[in-house]
Amino acid sequence: MVTIFDGMEKLTEEQLRREVAMHEQIRLAAFAGQTVKKAQKASIRLANKITGLVGAKQFEEPDIIPITEQVALGADALQGCDREDLIAHLRDELCLKLEKLGVKDAMSLTSERQSVLVTAKAAEAVEGVSSYLTPLRKAQEIAEKNTVKEAADFKMPLLDSKLQKTLLAHTVMMCVQAYGEPLVPQENTLPGYLEGIKKEEYEEQEKKAETAQKENADFDKECGELEHVMEMKKNQAKTQESMVISLEEKETTLLHKETAEQDGTVADDKEAVGKILVETRQKLEECRNRKREYEEEYYAKKVEYELLAQKTEENQKKLDEWYGKKAQVLKESWKQAFARLEWKDGVIAEAARNFNYAQLLSLEEAYQELTMAEAPEDLDESTDLEDRKYNICRFGMETGHAGRIAYRVKDNKILILQIQKSK
Repeated sequence: MVTIFDGMEKLTEEQLRREVAMHEQIRLAAFAGQTVKKAQKASIRLANKITGLVGAKQFEEPDIIPITEQVALGADALQGCDREDLIAHLRDELCLKLEKLGVKDAMSLTSERQSVLVTAKAAEAVEGVSSYLTPLRKAQEIAEKNTVKEAADFKMPLLDSKLQKTLLAHTVMMCVQAYGEPLVPQENTLPGYLEGIKKEEYEEQEKKAETAQKENADFDKECGELEHVMEMKKNQAKTQESMVISLEEKETTLLHKETAEQDGTVADDKEAVGKILVETRQKLEECRNRKREYEEEYYAKKVEYELLAQKTEENQKKLDEWYGKKAQVLKESWKQAFARLEWKDGVIAEAARNFNYAQLLSLEEAYQELTMAEAPEDLDESTDLEDRKYNICRFGMETGHAGRIAYRVKDNKILILQIQKSK
């Protein structure tokens, strides 16, 4: 895999001297030089004020050398160093800063790992560079977006960690620019790249699939609402049925009483019983009518629900067919293009469903970077990998989504365990 050190090898000796001097002199200016000189000037001004009162000779205030001149002087002092020494010196400066930022034993790490971590820390100092990018994409964006071009651009004083990261960002920028070629693969070299009518047809099919997915989601929501209404009407019908049974029992009792009165066996008030019987029959009729209404509403909703369920099923069938074909194409093209990669069952099918054309190209760019790496686990930017059972490679997408690949490396093969996309 290309690293920032490939670009460092292409820096001129003059550029190397200035870069080393910038790391040294800005560090000194930040933590010692400027502070000491300001203190000296303040002391001399005070001394002059005191001696002026007694007519003594005035002291001269020392000049504070601008940081640009300090860097220029530092670069001149390195004229005797050969190219190899300058590169070694600059790499030592980078490792020193990594260790200050919490990376253990940075000197002992591989060049690939050092490059990944330098780029990750540098990106934190450059506005607009997302943490969800592959190392090479991140380095390229640092080169494009870094606003600290020269020593004079450093705004002093800076917090220690900010200063370290800003210096790293400057070196990354210089190395990428010196490399002279794009660090990330060209889009038209990726296996999923399409153009012309093929791309138009593919994207049109994706739009249809997206529309079908939205319709399914709407159908599911509507079906859920219908199920709720159906259940409510069903319960209301049951309630009315219970009331009907209760009223029928009451009517039978009243009829028995009315008949008994006619036989002269019960002394109840005939008029009162008759009135209650009429009221009971009215309530019974009302209950029976409400029960019929609820049952009719229930069956109407049931028909509506079944039609929606059928539409959802038809849509899902079309989607499954489309995603199945898409997954098969991805599987064949990825296996051919990325020989080191293997995929856990279901991962490619999931990617086919969740990633559109543009997002798949971003994913393939991340695949490319993984397969180019001598040690793919080094692309995981975490500084604590000892207890990890898998590694993580982050990547960004033009659509604004963030991506995450979980993978495991064994015997020079890379097993893709999971691919995720932010919502």
